[in-house]
Amino acid sequence: MPVSPDPHIPADGPAWVVAWIRIVAPDYYTERVSAHAWCTCGFERRATTRRGVLAVVEQHLAHRTLCPLRNPAEGSRAA
Repeated sequence: MPVSPDPHIPADGPAWVVAWIRIVAPDYYTERVSAHAWCTCGFERRATTRRGVLAVVEQHLAHRTLCPLRNPAEGSRAA
């Protein structure tokens, strides 16, 4: 297994964060919750209701399998 000289960079190359999700869930049930999910490919979702926050979380997780930055369509096999 290759070893990287810099412990912060994986041995197989540097890694970049391409998608984020921020969820605000206050302690009190009466306060407003919110979620914001975004990706460098252009995907972006926001919500300010509890049901909407759950939907944003599901969309964010589903986007991981659909994102063109994480999963190139055919790569070098394209003819």
